[in-house]
Amino acid sequence: MTELQKNFDELKSLHITANRAVSNLQQLTPRIEDIRKQVTEKQESLTKFSVEVEAAQEEEKKLQKQLDETQEEIAKFDVTELESARKQQKNAFTDQLNAKHELDILEKRKTDLASRVDDLKERLDITQKKIERKEKIGKLLEVIDRIRVAYRSIQPKLRSEFVTYLQRTVQQVLDSLVGDVGPALNIKIDETYSPFVSSEEGYEREVSNLSGGERTLLAFAYRIGLGQLIMQSRTGHGLYMLLLDEPTESLGREDGSVDRLAEAVSRLKAIEQIIAVTHNEAFAEKADHVIRIEKEAGASQIFIEK
Repeated sequence: MTELQKNFDELKSLHITANRAVSNLQQLTPRIEDIRKQVTEKQESLTKFSVEVEAAQEEEKKLQKQLDETQEEIAKFDVTELESARKQQKNAFTDQLNAKHELDILEKRKTDLASRVDDLKERLDITQKKIERKEKIGKLLEVIDRIRVAYRSIQPKLRSEFVTYLQRTVQQVLDSLVGDVGPALNIKIDETYSPFVSSEEGYEREVSNLSGGERTLLAFAYRIGLGQLIMQSRTGHGLYMLLLDEPTESLGREDGSVDRLAEAVSRLKAIEQIIAVTHNEAFAEKADHVIRIEKEAGASQIFIEK
């Protein structure tokens, strides 16, 4: 019995040990599977690496072969030829730089020459225009010279015609001023435009020998006649307005000269409007319209009388 109990205890201990072993084995099984998987992967990687190593070895053999062939070619190559080629390359590079530099210089010279050509063309055009202008001016001067010669040839005739026309105009104005109330005054004008009076008997009198009234009428008629000619030549028509500033300044009323001048002016029908500035009351009385200006309290006052 004691022996049996002893065996039973041993079996029980073995059973516990076996259970522990089974439990440990169950725990180790996943790890074993993982290790097996890792081993498989490592084997696959090793196989792949072996293939790559073989390919690399083959590539190494090819490269070694190419290297050997290249070394053989280098051994056959003459170093002096290489140095000569390098020197030629260096010289060619230098020649290229020099050629580029010369090309840049030539391009710059080309640009400068083009600019100079343009400048010369412009100066040539200006010179040509000056020549053409000079030729035109020369032709114009020739025409002017011919006109001047022609004018000089007809100048005496023109002067004579002008003097005649002036004399006739002054005579008409004077006749209009004198009317039928006084003796006729026949005017003559010489080539110097100096007037003098010719009587009916044929006697000639200078202006200095005329009476004051006659001189006033003659001067008045002469100025109006000359003004008529100037206005006619510039505008194509005669005077339409006449301004008189103190026309009676040298006349006196006692001899009737002021009245005669006023009546003479009133008979002047060739001019539409005559405006006279005067301080002479007798002369103002003959006007159709009178505008008086008087000073009162330091200010000018205007009065329209008629």
